[in-house]
Amino acid sequence: MARGEVDLPRGVKCFSYRRITTGFCCVNLILALFVLRSLNSTSSVSLESSTGVRFSDEQIKRLEESIRIRKAFEPVELARLVKRLKKASKSRNSKPVELNLAYEILSRLKGLDNSTEWRGALESWRVEKLEEIRSLSLADTSANLSTPLKVAKKLKKALETDWQMLLESIGFWMPSEITHIVVDDKPDNVEELGGVLHQANCFVLLI
Repeated sequence: MARGEVDLPRGVKCFSYRRITTGFCCVNLILALFVLRSLNSTSSVSLESSTGVRFSDEQIKRLEESIRIRKAFEPVELARLVKRLKKASKSRNSKPVELNLAYEILSRLKGLDNSTEWRGALESWRVEKLEEIRSLSLADTSANLSTPLKVAKKLKKALETDWQMLLESIGFWMPSEITHIVVDDKPDNVEELGGVLHQANCFVLLI
C-alpha cells in the first residue's frame, strides 16, 4: 500500500489526505459565502425600506423579533420611577418656602414669654412680610428679597385672608386668646345681712 493513501475494498477509488483536505476547504468556503450573503441581506434592510422595496416574510419576522427584543430591554420601570420622582419633587417645591417662614417666625418669637407678646410679634412680622411682597411686585429684580416672585401672590393671599391656616401649615399653633371677665352677681343686701349677723354674734357673746 502506498503512503498517504487509503486502501478500500471492492475497487473503490482511494483518496489521498490532500484531496480530503481540499474538499473540506471547499465546503467551508461555500458556507462562508452563504453567511456573508445573509449578513449583507440583513444590513441592506434599511436601504430597501427607504427605497420602498417589499420585504420577504423572513425579513419581516426578523424585524419584528428585533423590535420585540429592544422593547424587552427598555428600562420601563426606571422610566416610571423617574416620573414618580418628578411628581414628588413638584409636591415638595413649597416645603422650602414653608421652612423659611417657620425659621423667620421662630427667630421673631425668640426671647418672648407670653402669648400676648407672641401675637404682637406675629402681627408685626405679618405686616412686614406683606410690605416685602408689595415691594417685590414693584421691584425690577428680586435678588435682594427673601421671598421669590413665583410664590409672592400665594403668600400675599395667605397672609391677608388665610393667616391662621398658614400658621398651621408651617406647624405653628397659637392658643386662642382668653378674656377674663369678672361677674359681680352678688345681691345688694348681702353686705347689710352680713352686718346684722355680725352684730347678733357679738350680742350672744356678751350674754
